[in-house]
Amino acid sequence: MKKAFIAALTLSTALSTASADSFGIRAGYLQPWYTYQGEAMNLDGSFSVGLQYTYSLDALSSVRAALDLTPNLHGLDLMGFGGELAYLVKFPGAVSTYNDINLYAGAGLGAQFATDSGANLMAFNPTLIGGMNFYATPELGMYLEVGAGYSFMTVSGNGSSTTFGGLFAQPRLGLTYTLR
Repeated sequence: MKKAFIAALTLSTALSTASADSFGIRAGYLQPWYTYQGEAMNLDGSFSVGLQYTYSLDALSSVRAALDLTPNLHGLDLMGFGGELAYLVKFPGAVSTYNDINLYAGAGLGAQFATDSGANLMAFNPTLIGGMNFYATPELGMYLEVGAGYSFMTVSGNGSSTTFGGLFAQPRLGLTYTLR
């Protein structure tokens, strides 16, 4: 019984890691257009770099989890950390019949966090995503995508907090390596 359990555990682990689609690196630029009490806020855009892992649910859909590091969040001299969880659906053959270029679309929820001397910044970014994958080989690819949505940001510190929101756009570029 013990050997059967170990064999089943080994097989399920092998199958679950075989289902993992790709691992990659990415870079992006987040440009927000926040407003507070009807007035436009002048915040800079933010460059970010990160890692991502995409898990294929089936031949057309996948779930992507990403972690990002933003060295200068919105020009505020704050080190930002964040990430995104996204559901993506690809449309093979829409651009190329050789399956070396795929269009995809999806939706995700991103978050950013930064802290400095007792002040905390937290943002949630529901995102619509559209992009294109390019494959140099069956394993090695890159993608270009644009995410856009409405961002909700809270800044808190010294016992008070302020919440504001606004639209944002986020172009991204990534390199991926397919694990199976």
